[in-house]
Amino acid sequence: MTYRVKKWGKLGVITLAPILSLSLLGQPAYAETSDSKQQQESIHNVANPENVKFSKEQAIDRVKELFPVLEKAEVESVQLGQTNRYPIPKNQMVWEIDWRYAIENGSHGFSSKVDAMTGDILNVHIPSILTNDEPSYYPPEVTKEEAKEKAKQFIKKAAPNHKYDTLLTGEMPYYTNDPLFGPISYYFSFQPEINGVPSPNERYHVEISGDGDLESFNVPSDSYEYPSSDAKQTLSEATEQFKQDLKLQLSYITDRINQEESRVYLGWEPNHQGFSEVIDAETGEYLLANGEPLDVKQSTFKVIPEGDKTFKAVEPKKGERITAEQAANVVTNAVNIPEGKQLQRTSLREDGSWNYKKPVWHLKWLEPGAFGYENEVRAYVDAKTGQLVEVTTRSLRPGTNSLEIEQDESLTNEEITQLALSKIQSLYPNATKDLKWKLNKEASLYSSHENVVSFQFQRYLNDIPVQNDGVTMTYSLDGELIHYNVQQTPQLEEKVSDLKETISKDVAREAYLKHLMAELQYNLFREGIGEDGKEQSDMKLVYKRTLKDVPHQHVVLDAETGKWRSLYSNNGEEQTYNQPANLEGHWAKDELMALAKHKILQVNDAGEINPNETITYGKWLQMISKAIEPNYERYMERNMDQEKNISKENEFYTALLFADGREWLDEELSQVPVEKALTREQLAKSVVNILQYDQFATFLKQKSNFSDIADNIDKGAIQVVDILGIMKGNHGKFYPNESVTKAEAAVVMMRMVKLQDKLDQEFRDERY
Repeated sequence: MTYRVKKWGKLGVITLAPILSLSLLGQPAYAETSDSKQQQESIHNVANPENVKFSKEQAIDRVKELFPVLEKAEVESVQLGQTNRYPIPKNQMVWEIDWRYAIENGSHGFSSKVDAMTGDILNVHIPSILTNDEPSYYPPEVTKEEAKEKAKQFIKKAAPNHKYDTLLTGEMPYYTNDPLFGPISYYFSFQPEINGVPSPNERYHVEISGDGDLESFNVPSDSYEYPSSDAKQTLSEATEQFKQDLKLQLSYITDRINQEESRVYLGWEPNHQGFSEVIDAETGEYLLANGEPLDVKQSTFKVIPEGDKTFKAVEPKKGERITAEQAANVVTNAVNIPEGKQLQRTSLREDGSWNYKKPVWHLKWLEPGAFGYENEVRAYVDAKTGQLVEVTTRSLRPGTNSLEIEQDESLTNEEITQLALSKIQSLYPNATKDLKWKLNKEASLYSSHENVVSFQFQRYLNDIPVQNDGVTMTYSLDGELIHYNVQQTPQLEEKVSDLKETISKDVAREAYLKHLMAELQYNLFREGIGEDGKEQSDMKLVYKRTLKDVPHQHVVLDAETGKWRSLYSNNGEEQTYNQPANLEGHWAKDELMALAKHKILQVNDAGEINPNETITYGKWLQMISKAIEPNYERYMERNMDQEKNISKENEFYTALLFADGREWLDEELSQVPVEKALTREQLAKSVVNILQYDQFATFLKQKSNFSDIADNIDKGAIQVVDILGIMKGNHGKFYPNESVTKAEAAVVMMRMVKLQDKLDQEFRDERY
């Protein structure tokens, strides 16, 4: 199954961990003796057909038994072992079954996995083309709670050998609000409870359709040895330790709107100088991300010493951009290009790279005739200044340019550190002033690889850390720079110029202390990836620092407003909504509640939704856009140039672009009356355009069933919504010029939702 993963993470946190939590989900196993554990691991770690206890034929039959829809598909191939993933899972006694489903103009491929020792189904993902003959629209046949119970029962049936006390609904690796329109499905992420203690690093993923059918299934394949759940330190002692050691720091935090845009705010967040968010429940020591004890005396950041060689900008030969040749020279002066590779591709990207939104040169070195990511040296260079933005010369994945370094060629860590501190001065402008060196071992992206040493540098502005910005460098032990990456928030100085700290550190600390708690749990510490490509890990009993009764776990306190803000756009927590307080007895209560649940309508500070309040045309566009694509503001039209006819500061800007891109509008963008109250005629016309019945409406312009429809009113649109039952009149009148309230808009929208399976047009986020 393919999982979406957050793209943006805080600098200094090992971003490999959330990815591994999806691709290397561990199988719960109660504590065993050391000998039996080693014997079990040795059998599972090698794909040996002689050890198979569940044949491939049995595996195929078992998948078909639990997923009857797969009778429509054909088995294309079956292999023992799962080596096509990185890091390589420990459990290699797994049947990987590739399926193919033929259609008129081609075919669809997908796979499933079955444990060759136990027969447990580990992974199945059913393509929508096999299950969507009759999509499940609103209202669903099963509720979310009913679907959750189905999911738990199916886990027991499909993977009966997985041992745990119970399954808890845990934070999901990603979460987006479900759209109101379109097929309904429920996505669940469970975490096991072992020995009465939750294990959040392990995940059981199940997706159930609104009809109650299973659509995807993924459970852990690797097993772990759990320590005893008897903690030497008590919960209250751990909580008090967290509270006493809590220190806060002021930080600039980037909130990314989309790939192109971001905004910055000031936030108070924990400063992990001398402590972390995890305590070993046995020793009471703070732990690093790799499970090692934290050195409480070691500084987290260190000033970069002044160097002899500092960054010097490259002067363009002509105009404002350096040439491709100049950019290539920047790269070859910074790193060694492996022998045999030649510069074969150069391109100027005015919009920059994914993490550096300035014009850059993109360059690739390849051996003649070679292709593929692992065989290339790729680099990005600032096209105005010649600053190196990113380069990778050697892949660290096993079998792809693996680093073989003779012992007599190896440098000491101290020698490599001096190389790195000197190099950062020459590559990064004002490195001593704008960067600080992060010293913790968890800063290494390749800490698991024996032949490399990595460094991270945190960006600072006005002596305040910029949490999403910095530099990563990786050296091989023979002293070669093999990876360099700059992450930078565009126009940072401009974005922070008006920010002011209005909440003091003391007030912020009190806010944290009010919510801070310790929670006992099992934590999987990923210690690294060995030369065989397999992950080295250790399961420990720990106390995790948590914040109770806050909107999300990953939050900071806004230093201007004093409110909690999410560090990430898509949190692991399922989004909640505030139930409106003033709807009891209202004629449109059910419809308004449905829109509030999907966050299409929001309550005000008083907890009210004001159902009888008139809405504007722009508000309607925002509501319907969010109903069809909940994240339209963040993800839509990423590469679209700014529309010149309307201001980007217009609060309805993104809704207008969303609507215009789907041909919902009859007017030019600048002529859409977004600030004016929405009339019933405008609502009828908008509904017809969204339903793609606008051409049909032209044939109904000559007739009206209502006495108050003048010649200048769109009779066709009103006829269509009347025929479909989406909008009705009263006493023979339609009242086309009357303003529309929130309640009326909600009723219209829910009538559209309930018509989905009866229309010959689909509700999509794009028209064609």
